[in-house]
Amino acid sequence: MYYTDFIEDWVFKIDYIDGSSALAKVHQRLDGNNGVQYQEDQWNNPWTLEGENYIYASYLGLELKIPITIVENPVESLTLLSAPQATYIWGDLEYGDLVEDDEYYLGASKFDGLSFKVQYKDGTSQIITADDMDLDTWTIQGYDFHAEAKNNPLSKDDVGQIPIVFRYMNHTLEYEATLVASPVASVEIVKAPNVVDFVYGTTPDYVGTIIEITYTDGTSKQVEVTRDGARFAYFGTTYIDVDGHELMIMDTYNEKDEVGFRVDYLGASDEFYSLNYADAEIAAVELVGHMDDMNGSTIKVTFADGKAKTYTVNWLAKREQEYTGYGVFDGGDRLMYLEYYYNEDKDQVELYLFGDWYECDIPDVQLGDITGDGKMNVRDVMKLKEYLADSDSVVINTAAADMDGNGKLNVRDVMKLKEFLANN
Repeated sequence: MYYTDFIEDWVFKIDYIDGSSALAKVHQRLDGNNGVQYQEDQWNNPWTLEGENYIYASYLGLELKIPITIVENPVESLTLLSAPQATYIWGDLEYGDLVEDDEYYLGASKFDGLSFKVQYKDGTSQIITADDMDLDTWTIQGYDFHAEAKNNPLSKDDVGQIPIVFRYMNHTLEYEATLVASPVASVEIVKAPNVVDFVYGTTPDYVGTIIEITYTDGTSKQVEVTRDGARFAYFGTTYIDVDGHELMIMDTYNEKDEVGFRVDYLGASDEFYSLNYADAEIAAVELVGHMDDMNGSTIKVTFADGKAKTYTVNWLAKREQEYTGYGVFDGGDRLMYLEYYYNEDKDQVELYLFGDWYECDIPDVQLGDITGDGKMNVRDVMKLKEYLADSDSVVINTAAADMDGNGKLNVRDVMKLKEFLANN
């Protein structure tokens, strides 16, 4: 099998029957459609050195057959020079996943002290150390590598010395690591979150949840989820640090289709099923203030009952590509999940909010650029302060200064602009 994530950077030209055309990357939304998709069937038709290999790209029923060339692997062998001295705790989610309550899949990622020799087929060689490993992309000099416990999944009885398999350029190394038993006997949700009623399309807010951790030595402690102490991932997942290890909270469903959440910490878990969801009745969504990649942008939502609320996007967690992104931001009264797709000319953006898509025109005003010089810096803060002190004689772009989108200019806008500049 060959990885095909490289196609994410390809640009496709789409010609329409009206004579117009557009450029798009894979999955970039166009005119409300999901954009160019791709597929390959290596399971049934493996790519080979001498064979005809293809990727198939498609858009609105049309298909493009793209030939792929496979070149010979330049690596002859790998030789282990020194192994990392790594210890893992059974059930630690920072380094693995619980497949079942009694099965732990360990993906080894402690490499300090690891070094190995790469022998190439042309007779040259190279020494690779942990410093050469990019753990953000899991690549070494642009090529993927992977390490995991050889006997995955691991049971609680597998503590002790365990073999780790390291894979790079279709070659493997093997060394040992230490797996120790979890010090946690059980976890229990003893208090529900402050908010248990949610609107469909938003993300659960676990703030206020209290979890009791009981250890194998008989001691126990309680931890509470707070806004400052939580690390928000993506839709429905929150992490908090407990004694240097990750406690994970994520939404889940049971066999009765009841909505709840699950807590996992060092191999112990508990579940809670009393969350309530309702559909949001939305009349309109408008982008009233815009900043690049949506961070700091203001979105006005008008509900079916005529009431309106303006949300300022301040990402708590986010993933992005060139034209698109998604993540979670604090909406004040709730945590909001948002996806966005810019069109090619970036004069319109599609927003996924409250469980549905909305096409929004991008306002001409660059929110925060109060001086109008195309930049956002301390000069904009000073100009806004001058205006608030003497609005009769100081002229500014008031639309660009309304940072919270409430139609009024006051010290709150100054604070929000300062906050944005401090975080960007």
